[in-house]
Amino acid sequence: MTKLFVALASLCICSNACKAQQAGSIDLTQIEARDELRRPPARQGDATELRGMVAPVNSCGQIPKDAPAVQTTLVWVDREEYSPGDKIKFEVRILNTGSVPLALPFSPHLADLQPADPGPKVGYSQTRVSLEFSSVLRNVSFTAPGGGGNVNLYGDESHPGTMLTLRPGEWAQIIGEGKFMINDWPPEAHSKDAINHLNATLIITQNETLLTSTDAATTERYICLNQTRGPNVPLKLRAAD
Repeated sequence: MTKLFVALASLCICSNACKAQQAGSIDLTQIEARDELRRPPARQGDATELRGMVAPVNSCGQIPKDAPAVQTTLVWVDREEYSPGDKIKFEVRILNTGSVPLALPFSPHLADLQPADPGPKVGYSQTRVSLEFSSVLRNVSFTAPGGGGNVNLYGDESHPGTMLTLRPGEWAQIIGEGKFMINDWPPEAHSKDAINHLNATLIITQNETLLTSTDAATTERYICLNQTRGPNVPLKLRAAD
């Protein structure tokens, strides 16, 4: 009976995987993104230095059971060994593992979501795919969320073609390029015995940006997700030149 149960379980897993279909794909390494928002005209007395800030307005500490469910998988990176500051090319797949459709912002062009006449406010949704670096050596561990860089996509329901709907069982492919932005690399990470790896995390937010000629203030409201991640991708580190 045990063998039969295992065989049936394996068959179900295979069946679910076979049913998964690709809903969309984007290669950000081949696109020059239009991601700068235009600001209202300067007024007399305005400062000349451009400034900006981003503030979250909620958290996802306790994720509702009925939240959308996704699996985020880092499929590959372009090399096996990196130094601090290196660029890294990667592929991530986002699979809707839940029972309801998931609206995924899927355009690299934030500027296209802004009205022709730039006003003081613009609303949009954002996808952020972030690479997390982790290192373990004996009893010492180090984790840097976003340490492998991140990429962003944008969308708004009122702008056709900027949102991708992932129905249950569908997945999206994102190819992007990040950069290792870790200020204090632990010496242990460079040891030949260290276990270093990367993984990917998906973040979806609803944003509102307030603009003046010199200031930009963005609030981010997180869309809470029941998220699982695929296997870690191992890598080696070199000391900075």
